Amino acid sequence: MQTEAAMLAINELLDTEAEAKAYGAALAAVQNSYVPGARTTNFKKDLGQHAARLLPSLRQQPEMKQYYKDVSQRLEIEDEAAQQQDGDDDEIQMGGSNTGAAPNATCPYSGKPILELEDPVEDQKGYVYERKTIEHYIREAGGTLECPAAATNHFVTMATLKKANKVIRLQKKAQRLGTQGQTQADADIVDVE
Repeated sequence: MQTEAAMLAINELLDTEAEAKAYGAALAAVQNSYVPGARTTNFKKDLGQHAARLLPSLRQQPEMKQYYKDVSQRLEIEDEAAQQQDGDDDEIQMGGSNTGAAPNATCPYSGKPILELEDPVEDQKGYVYERKTIEHYIREAGGTLECPAAATNHFVTMATLKKANKVIRLQKKAQRLGTQGQTQADADIVDVE
C-alpha cells in the first residue's frame, strides 16, 4: 500500500517537473518570438500553446522513466524486506518515500540513492552522504559546509560525520534478500528487463 502511494506521488512529481520545464521553455520561446507592434499579443494563450506542444515530449524523457523504474525497484526491495524483517533491524522503519534510515533518499551531492552508496556516512542530523563526495565538498568549503537539503539550516564538518550504520545494515539486508531464493527463471526475468 505504501509503495503504491509513493509511486503515485513520484508520478505526480515527475509530471509537475515536466510541466515546469515545458512552461520554462515556452516562456523563452514566447519571449524570443515577441515583436512589439500593432498586433495585440495574448501572452497567456501563446504560453499555454507552446507549453502544450512541449509537454508530451518532456513527459517521455528516458531519464524520467529510468528514475521511476529505479525508485520502483527500491520500494519493492524495501516492502519485501519489511515483510521478511528478521528482528535484528527492528529499530529501522522501512517503506514510505525512502528507507526510513535517513531523512534523505539520495546523497545531495552525488545524487546516488543512499542504498547504493559505497561508503555511506551521516551528519549529526542523520542526513546521509557518500563519504568521499561530502569530504571533498567540506574541504573545498574550508572545513564547514551548510547542509544542502531543503528546510535545513545546520552545518556539516568532518568531525560531525560518522558511519551510517542503519544504511549499511539495510544495504546488507537488501543484498541478502536479492540473492535468497532466486531461481534461474527469476534471474532470466531480471535479465530481460
